[in-house]
Amino acid sequence: MQILSVASEIYPLIKTGGLADVAGALPLALAGHGIETKTLIPGYPAVMRAVKAAKPRMVFEDLLGTRATIREARHAGLDLLILDAPELFDRPGGPYLDTAGMDYSDNWRRFAALARAGAEIALGGMEGWRPDLVHVHDWQAGLLPAYLRYAKGPAIPSLMTVHNIAFQGQYGADIFPWIGLPPHAFAVDGIEYYGGIGYLKAGLQTAHAISTVSPSYAEEILTPEFGMGLEGVLATRAADLHGIVNGI
Repeated sequence: MQILSVASEIYPLIKTGGLADVAGALPLALAGHGIETKTLIPGYPAVMRAVKAAKPRMVFEDLLGTRATIREARHAGLDLLILDAPELFDRPGGPYLDTAGMDYSDNWRRFAALARAGAEIALGGMEGWRPDLVHVHDWQAGLLPAYLRYAKGPAIPSLMTVHNIAFQGQYGADIFPWIGLPPHAFAVDGIEYYGGIGYLKAGLQTAHAISTVSPSYAEEILTPEFGMGLEGVLATRAADLHGIVNGI
């Protein structure tokens, strides 16, 4: 079985929280069961410095308005696909915040590009490799299942993992024309969220299955107290929601 994992950070290359730990550890654990995982991550400066010998595998002349290259490398036992898009990721600061500690104003575009690139790989755009399953992590990859749902191509199973539901990737409806989805995707059963666009909501709505970091967290996020406004969406997907303890 071949899996495409898509995450905005991965240990030991780039880490701000537990997402990076899971993204880095799970492929190694799955390898022991004969499951091959390639992980798509953004080409932040720290990543590009660590994988200088990464080989180009796929080129986008226009990935949401920028040129980008998918590069492949192996690092710390991990098979990586790196989205080398300097306009989006080659900048000082952290993965999500600038040097002043503020969100990058174009985070919507940066992570829509990551999701779009992942969808193109999943649909067979990278010669010689195609996944059986796509595993996306948190809001930064949340648009990927939506890109797959509305694509004209074979259905690819997808799993959305919620590490922290408090971070949702909410943006105004004005970005919709720029992210490359058809008009009917802007709907309650698609990516629309309270009149705007919700990246995490899009993943929860369109992925084939949803997982969280523990059974208790899966129960908690179904309640108004902990669902952060998404408990209604999750309630409609309760049969597809699974809590799996990190580390198991």
